[in-house]
Amino acid sequence: MDDFVVKCKYIFVSGGSCTADAERAPIIASVARLLKARALKAELLRLDPACNVNLTLMDGRDCGEHYVCADGGAAPFVFGTYERLGGLTTSSAQCVTFGSLLSDLLEVEKRTDRDIPLVGFEDTMSEFIAGSIIAASGKSQADAMLIDIGGCPEDLSSRLVQRAIQRLRYEMGDHNSTAIHIITLPEGSDAARLGAVRLAWQSLQAQGIRIDMLVCRSKTPLSAQLKERIAILCDLPTEAIIYVAKDVTLTLPTALNNQRMDNLLCRQLELDTREPRLSEWLELLEAIDNARDRITVALVGRRLHHSALYISVQEALRHAALANGCRLELLQVDAGDLLGDEGVDLLADADCILIAGEEQLDPDSEIAAANYARLHAVPLLALGAGTAAVVIEYARNVLGMKGAAVRGEDSGHCVYPVMQVTEEFHAGRHLSLGCQNIAITPGSRAAAAYGKPDARERFRYLYRMNNDFRESFSEAGLRVTGTTHSRDIAAIIELPSHPWYVALQFHPEFNSQPQQPHRLLCAFIAAALKRRDLD
Repeated sequence: MDDFVVKCKYIFVSGGSCTADAERAPIIASVARLLKARALKAELLRLDPACNVNLTLMDGRDCGEHYVCADGGAAPFVFGTYERLGGLTTSSAQCVTFGSLLSDLLEVEKRTDRDIPLVGFEDTMSEFIAGSIIAASGKSQADAMLIDIGGCPEDLSSRLVQRAIQRLRYEMGDHNSTAIHIITLPEGSDAARLGAVRLAWQSLQAQGIRIDMLVCRSKTPLSAQLKERIAILCDLPTEAIIYVAKDVTLTLPTALNNQRMDNLLCRQLELDTREPRLSEWLELLEAIDNARDRITVALVGRRLHHSALYISVQEALRHAALANGCRLELLQVDAGDLLGDEGVDLLADADCILIAGEEQLDPDSEIAAANYARLHAVPLLALGAGTAAVVIEYARNVLGMKGAAVRGEDSGHCVYPVMQVTEEFHAGRHLSLGCQNIAITPGSRAAAAYGKPDARERFRYLYRMNNDFRESFSEAGLRVTGTTHSRDIAAIIELPSHPWYVALQFHPEFNSQPQQPHRLLCAFIAAALKRRDLD
């Protein structure tokens, strides 16, 4: 690190809890949005405390949804917040886990063919962490690099990260880096909230962590007196104490800008830039306030109690609803509840139905939703593994293939294997993951929505339509209107005789942003509004 040259400014962001990723990510994304509004290029690097090396196989019950980045790689669900709110283009390489660093360290030691000194864990790991930060900034052309420090300061991984950051900040010199810490304040008296700040501050001081700004999340605003007392306690200027309301997302960039947080950051980092231009973002917030109509979408899935499992789907639906001038009313329907005699009655109040499939599919419950939508002419959109429910339902109830199912490794036990596992599964890679180009059939609903003959989408799937049955489905009315260029995989399936009955092998929610909602989702909501108006 002796020849270390600062190529961009660094903003280190830490939080106070291992479960605070969903709370920290919107603030980081909002800072990125404000920097972009000042014509500055911002990029992100996440230092994740997980010991996992392969994020593709992480259990959704632990990490939330499996997000697919622009490069087709897997990343934690917070990357969706970085893209949607921050307007960033992310890649899987921007998530460095503690496990991957440890794996690299062990590989270096094994490849060494000469005598080496004893490898000290803490010093060497800190060196690896610092090297990852330097490497990321070396490849970047950014004006500012946002470093998201996962976990909480008391964790071993976070302590090693902070040790590396201390060393980096010393090497960088003044005005090349700044550190932000985020804390959630309890409700109650000012004395109780000040006590929480004191405990957090003492913990940071005990570990030698120096911060330049404190962001306080709270349901109630900070009084001027409390803000001043916090500033004195933390030895920070009053303007460096920032208040953020809980459960607020889209208004965060303007809320931070109103407190001049971006001004302070630019001053600390000596960034010469213009005033932020947030007119487009303000227009978006105004459109949200002016939306009076409501659209009810039934979201059919599993484990809906997990708030982060379908977060991208929910946000993308909100974007599409807003593009159609209405607010989203989400009706969450657990797929398992549809199997009873009166289960489908749960869908009666919905204007449209979205099946958010999961990789490990037991499609019978999702089939009930697909059957209801087809028979009652309710607009339906199936995503990812939800395609299996649409295909199997049609095979069983229209083509008369009573044994239709998903063919796995025991293909001999499946009479009509209309869906089959991918080649990646048989090769031991479990999932097909990545970005692929799609050729769209002219005259289809997908072609009308996209307005062009091709598209590029993000895939994550285990099952795909068996091409041996494609002609049979087409003759019966269910047609493939989009295929991947690479391997002729059915990417879009439509029922033209239905008002809107579309299944997508890919996940359009990963390509949706508030100001650029996905066109297929917009068309889906528009079809639901049209049907409701006709009724």
